[in-house]
Amino acid sequence: AVITKIEGNQAQLWLGGLNPESIAGFEPGSILSIVDPQSQEKGRVQLVSREGLVGKAKLLDRAQPGAFLQERARSIPSNLTLKIGLDPSLGNNTNQARQALQAIQRIEALPLQQQEVHYIFGVLTDHYRQQLLSINKAGGRGQNPPLTPPRRGAEGKRIRPLFVPFVAGGASPVGGLSISSSQLPEVGTFGLFSPALELVPDSFGSKGETVSDAITRLSPKLRSLLAARIVKTTLNTNSSRLNVLASIHREGAEKIIANSFTVRGSSPTNQPANITPSTQQLPLGSAVQLQVTNNETSNLYLSVLVIDPTGEIAVIFPNQWAAGEEVTLVKAGQTLKIPDPSQDSFRLLIQEPKGIVEVLVLASRTPLRQAMLALQALAAESKQRSGPVTLNQPAEVIDNLLNDINNGSRGNGSNVVSSNPTNRSIDTTQLAALSITFEVV
Repeated sequence: AVITKIEGNQAQLWLGGLNPESIAGFEPGSILSIVDPQSQEKGRVQLVSREGLVGKAKLLDRAQPGAFLQERARSIPSNLTLKIGLDPSLGNNTNQARQALQAIQRIEALPLQQQEVHYIFGVLTDHYRQQLLSINKAGGRGQNPPLTPPRRGAEGKRIRPLFVPFVAGGASPVGGLSISSSQLPEVGTFGLFSPALELVPDSFGSKGETVSDAITRLSPKLRSLLAARIVKTTLNTNSSRLNVLASIHREGAEKIIANSFTVRGSSPTNQPANITPSTQQLPLGSAVQLQVTNNETSNLYLSVLVIDPTGEIAVIFPNQWAAGEEVTLVKAGQTLKIPDPSQDSFRLLIQEPKGIVEVLVLASRTPLRQAMLALQALAAESKQRSGPVTLNQPAEVIDNLLNDINNGSRGNGSNVVSSNPTNRSIDTTQLAALSITFEVV
């Protein structure tokens, strides 16, 4: 980010370089540091407004146009929503779909081509099914294909192809693979598409399902996708002041399959830092282990979430539900292994469905008390004493997690937290949020 213009105590900012998945966390009240070429802080600005990647800020210290900025504390709205685009393939069901979607808390139903959307609700038409098969046959994936000729609605009227001009938040937390005709949903079924025009796995129902029944069926998935969006606004590998390294290995092996580390961290010597997505592939049945190293001189508290290709979220750490918050502590210089063969009775096996899996690692200087209590209650409901837990109310748990981080940021005596008391403040000196993705094949 850089200061492009200064007028009095106001500055105009270009926020290029920020993670597109966490841009929603840069709301009014966010603090950015003015840094020199050695990344030493020389002053601060406070964000007043933002439109896309252009922001207006109040100068808290003297600065010059052209000065570089680094994030210090972001301001995440407490009422983030998931925006669902309504595809024209819905035809006469559009209004009913809008009403049913908007009845779900924190879900917005929007027409396409007007605002950014995170997913699309629509019907798998014969035309789009043929396009999917053509793309897969040609070896293409994750692209925005020219879907022509236009489809026709229920009354025979010509409607434009499925198309998303505004993609919110970058890559989707779900992803698809090449699929055959036998694996595609039936024509005429309701389901979700990603902004990249991929089918969201396990989101399509059966033929004859009503639009209301489809949205009722999709409600848990939409809540999971909302929770994923919320937690991914914390990702800060390029700005966190904490030194944390996370890596995925095959069970019993040292070679790294995929990794992520903060700017203060360093890449392991046995694997290049820039592992490309094409190398991060794991076949079904593989057993893996996650390792997280705390390279700080003080203790950190960890939570690790996994988002599967369908959008479902599971917590794989902590995983001892009869213990207190101290079970989330990772001591300075210690490497946490999940699972730890010396004490854990579970394994992490790669299972269906195929697609993109995302592992989110949150490391905080302060305990994650609210989140731990919510997870313990969830484990108690299922009479589970240990092991990973799948979230049935993911947004609630993620909100508790962010509240813990916000309390840590505001309670550490720092004067760089967001000035907006209704937003959650995430201080880069208090949190590291890392993401690792791999593909199940």
